[in-house]
Amino acid sequence: MRSKASEADRGRDDRRIIAELIWQLTEARDQQTATSNILSIISSSPASAQAVLEAIVISTARVCDSAFSAVAQFDGELMHLIAVNKMSPEETAAYHTIFPRRPSRGFIIGRAFIDGQTVHIADIEADPDFDPQTLAVLKAAAPHRTYLGIPILRDGVPIGAIGCGRRELKPFTDAQIALVKTFSDQAAIAIATR
Repeated sequence: MRSKASEADRGRDDRRIIAELIWQLTEARDQQTATSNILSIISSSPASAQAVLEAIVISTARVCDSAFSAVAQFDGELMHLIAVNKMSPEETAAYHTIFPRRPSRGFIIGRAFIDGQTVHIADIEADPDFDPQTLAVLKAAAPHRTYLGIPILRDGVPIGAIGCGRRELKPFTDAQIALVKTFSDQAAIAIATR
C-alpha cells in the first residue's frame, strides 16, 4: 500500500509535468502565430520592407519576453538601427548616441554580425568583450543584462543583425533562439527589398 506522502509527491510531479506541457504548448502556439503574422505581412505587402521589419521586432520582443528588440542593417561601413520595439524615449535616445556605428565585438549586435553566428550573453556586465563606454550608456538609460544577437545573412554573408535584451539575468531558451533565427531569414528578405 502506498503511503500518503508518496501519493502526494506523485500528485505534485503530475501537476508539474502538466504545467510544463501547457507552457510548451502555449510557447509553440505563440511562435506559430508570430511567424504566421510576419509571413502574412510579407505576402500582403511585399513592397513594404519596413512593415515586415517592424513586425519582426514586435514578434521578437513578444515571443522572447524581452524588454526590447531591434534590427540593425550594415551599409558597408556602419550599422544602423532600422527597426526598434519596446524602447522608451530615453532608451531610444541612448541607443541613438551609440548608433550608427562600425561593427565590433564590443556590442552584441556587432558581434553577431562580425562572427556571422548567434551570440547569447547571460550577463553583459560580466562579458569581457563588451565595450565599457557602450555599457555605461546602456546602464544609464537602458539597463539590460541578458542579450541575444542573431546575424541576418544573405548568401551566407552578414548584412545586419537582430538583437533583443532583458533587464534581468534570464537566458533565452533554445526555442526562442531558433525562432529569432527564423525571423532573421525573413529580415534578410525584407532588407533585400529596401
